[in-house]
Amino acid sequence: MLQAYLRQEGIEHQYSACYMPQQNGLAEHMNRTLLEKTKSMLHGANLPYNLWAETWETAWYLYAKGPVTALKKDTPESMFFG
Repeated sequence: MLQAYLRQEGIEHQYSACYMPQQNGLAEHMNRTLLEKTKSMLHGANLPYNLWAETWETAWYLYAKGPVTALKKDTPESMFFG
């Protein structure tokens, strides 16, 4: 039933192996980028590592508000919300 629905909607269903992050390169690249920004912010501000979660959220917020080359100098937020 799912396969019929996907075909009807023109959606290509791709399978991937469980627990294989190598198959999701884009997400892994984003995670690595955010991790590096988080570590850099903690180290640069001499903050303790127990603020890691808040710093990660700040790194993500700054990414979402800034321009992205792939989006032709638009922000992810403006692309999502119009």
